[in-house]
Amino acid sequence: AIQARNMDSLPRIRFASEMGSARANLSTIARAAGAEGGINGGFFSASGPIGTLVVNGTPLRQSFGERSALGLSGGSPPVFGNGRLNLSVESASLRLPIDRLNELPLKDEVALFLKDERFPFPLQPESGDSFSVPVTASVSGSFSLSQAEAFLFARGNAVESLRDIGEGGEAHVYASWIDPRFDGREIVLQAGPRIVESGSANAAAESFDEKTRLQRHPRSFVGWDGDSLWWIVVDGRNPSHSLGVTLPECASLALS
Repeated sequence: AIQARNMDSLPRIRFASEMGSARANLSTIARAAGAEGGINGGFFSASGPIGTLVVNGTPLRQSFGERSALGLSGGSPPVFGNGRLNLSVESASLRLPIDRLNELPLKDEVALFLKDERFPFPLQPESGDSFSVPVTASVSGSFSLSQAEAFLFARGNAVESLRDIGEGGEAHVYASWIDPRFDGREIVLQAGPRIVESGSANAAAESFDEKTRLQRHPRSFVGWDGDSLWWIVVDGRNPSHSLGVTLPECASLALS
């Protein structure tokens, strides 16, 4: 466990892509960053982080449902709550919800890529059910970002909606939190589920299956005791070292 009492000093979120790799072990990333300690930031897949991710006040990833998130800003107590961030794009001729941020869309979805070295623009789509267009994007609402290079990418039924936007056209992105307490937070990380709330164990599944919640696995969790922020890791899947813990056991450990 790492106990952080000074909320003026925030953790840093680092990516394997900063080292030129698609994926890397936590220990490798921590050593490369010169960190005193490291913890997995959240869930991930081959395409990168899963769930809402805001770094240095810039949104980098779209939400995964209504799962809980952590919000941090220097000098302020942390926020724990519903981490859903709603994004939509508007131009002179359309208004569409954004399904994915810096990640390729699935069928009938629209994705927005904001220029960022950690999430490179995708290759031009080759199939007939895909369409992409470069735009100049600005972001308002819960974020305020000046005009920047961006890329809109659609698949399936969403394709026709984008065809009216010409290359280099202007697109306005509007962002809003379900939980407004996340407004202005420098870091927002969605993972879930929330295992303790107001001093009591919380059994909300947050769309995680029973196997994930009730079998023993390695776990990473974070909590606030009113004075300090605790970052806790339990290793697992190694009978000679540690079997891991269930989420109810995580809650008991956190409450202790």
